[in-house]
Amino acid sequence: MDISKARALLREYRNGTLTKKGRATLESWYLDYARSRKDLPEPEDLDAALDEVWEKLSDEKAALPGKKIFPRSYQWAARLGVAASVLLAVGIWLFRAHPVSHGDQDAQVSESSLPDNAVNSRAYLTLSDGRKIDLEKAGPGVLIEEKFLSFTKTAEGELVYGKKNTDEDGNPAREGRYHEVSTPNAGQYMIRLPDETKVWLNAGSTLRFPEAFNEKERVVEVTGEAYFEVARARYRDRKVPFKVKTAHQVIEVLGTVFNVNSYADEHVIKTTLVEGSIRVNFINAVDREVLLKPGQQLRYSEKEAADLSAGEAVRLDVSQVDAQFEVAWKHGFFRFNNVSLEELMRQICRWYNMDVEYHGVSTKHEFVGEIERSAPLAEVLAILEVGNLSFTIDGRKIIVTNEPKEN
Repeated sequence: MDISKARALLREYRNGTLTKKGRATLESWYLDYARSRKDLPEPEDLDAALDEVWEKLSDEKAALPGKKIFPRSYQWAARLGVAASVLLAVGIWLFRAHPVSHGDQDAQVSESSLPDNAVNSRAYLTLSDGRKIDLEKAGPGVLIEEKFLSFTKTAEGELVYGKKNTDEDGNPAREGRYHEVSTPNAGQYMIRLPDETKVWLNAGSTLRFPEAFNEKERVVEVTGEAYFEVARARYRDRKVPFKVKTAHQVIEVLGTVFNVNSYADEHVIKTTLVEGSIRVNFINAVDREVLLKPGQQLRYSEKEAADLSAGEAVRLDVSQVDAQFEVAWKHGFFRFNNVSLEELMRQICRWYNMDVEYHGVSTKHEFVGEIERSAPLAEVLAILEVGNLSFTIDGRKIIVTNEPKEN
């Protein structure tokens, strides 16, 4: 941005007439200016900093850079901190309130890539005998009513599994039979199990559960990502543990809230505890059993495990995190907290059911901020273009380059 435009925006800012779009542009420009001087302000000092720049603009020879700064490079990511988060939050409001025109791109993505509330409740129920029900197309009401089971879809679009311990003749429920609920890309669904445990499945995920829990334990299997609100259960005055199995771990709980992310393409299994406590057991790890406290996240690197020599064990990483970033998807948001470009694009492509290609793009970018998952893909990409990245949509593919588009 040249100095004359910066001066005009600052004048509107001083007069109180600057739009939110102009504010986002001005903050982006100033943060880059401050970065070049190694003088980044705290977010609460940003207004004072802009006032200072206004005073200095009386010097016609002031040399001010014009490059935008979001996303931020790895080298100075830590210094920018919350300031970039504030900037992106402004951008989110801006692009939802003022849709950006992308020509033919809008026509390509406006319908198929907009997972609004009516579209993103997508899932398939597969019964133990192979029958498959499209839950998006099924109307509310009883879907299955048989001897040992019933499935009902509520008016809110949730699936309720009603277990029957015996049939009408008193015969016990069958063992060794499993049902599955799976979500496609751009899908999400909530299931309530017979013990009142609630499970939210993110896009591209599967929950496998038995036809009937036994008295000793309640065991389910997950691929992809799921958020659990586990109900407490007792049998003859004994607590019945709830266990979640993924490819490399078993999570054991008695009653708690947690999130498990075990997508195969992420290569890192992340288990985040929101409330209560959980015990996590791994097959190939130095500490085979880890007890998590609220706000802690356990990370297991499949890549590290693959690189180990025979007999070696993976070291588990336990850290304190902001759990709300990890479970934001359940509440309808992407929340990025220093995530890489590749991780960000995997989340976006999974949600909008797209593929991605990188053409000469440096991977040393980190992103901070929040975007509503109900936003059309074109708007999301427009937000991310507040920087030196460019996104082009070609059918079901997103092409990422370092060639900014002309405004």
